[in-house]
Amino acid sequence: MKCSTLISAIELNQIIDASNVRVFDCRFNLMKPEWGFQQFEKAHIPNSQYADLNQQLAGPVTANTGRHPLPDRTVFQDQLREWGIDKNSQVVVYDDASGAIAARLWWMCIWAGIENTAVLDGGIQAWMDSGFTVTEKTIKFDRTDYIADYDDRLWMSTEDIAAQIKTSTITLTDARTNARYRGEQEPIDPIAGHIPTAINLPFNKNLNENGHFHEQADLKLLHEKPSSTKRVVSMCGSGVTACHNILARCHAGLNMGKLYVGSWSEWITDSNCQIEKD
Repeated sequence: MKCSTLISAIELNQIIDASNVRVFDCRFNLMKPEWGFQQFEKAHIPNSQYADLNQQLAGPVTANTGRHPLPDRTVFQDQLREWGIDKNSQVVVYDDASGAIAARLWWMCIWAGIENTAVLDGGIQAWMDSGFTVTEKTIKFDRTDYIADYDDRLWMSTEDIAAQIKTSTITLTDARTNARYRGEQEPIDPIAGHIPTAINLPFNKNLNENGHFHEQADLKLLHEKPSSTKRVVSMCGSGVTACHNILARCHAGLNMGKLYVGSWSEWITDSNCQIEKD
């Protein structure tokens, strides 16, 4: 599946005032949920709207979900309309974490049928390093009547994962740090470890020392091997940074595979699901 992937600061500057462009600031701190919007209010890329990970890019958390379940379809469709998005929109998303958060909105837009969606490579820092201005001014676009065309082939449930790792029909890649994957530390979720058969592929391996994505050929080398014989499913702690690996695969020209939305934080809610360490 081909889709838009990355956009440079220079490219964004060239189109930022186009009538069909919608830009989103996705900065977020898991430990301080209000921090991202506070940063947005201080300064953001012109024409940006704020997208809150907890409030707009996830649904209500229950005892049987991970920390960031997908929002209700009708609710997210309404949010897209409120943001002024329609089928002709060019969506650009950014954060201050090299796409670690923004990639979630990128994936959700693809899921909802907005194929012209790209992540700003290097985030807001790349924008400022290029000499472009930031602003405090907010903007609101006219509401649309966009009808989301959700593609549920792009994600898997916990039940799907449990069944398919038993039959060895998928390759599961875990985007968390090696220490979290190995169960040596777990700063967020109540149980440490990883899902049996999962391969550790930390999302920061997609990035160079400047916080930009590696060249396409290097990304292909990194992600091609896990997908050589099986379908790849990307996971992480809660289905957010896993989207970074999906974005990297897509940018490398590989099949984007699937997202395990619930990821580790949902897996551990089911006592029947096995865990491994080391």
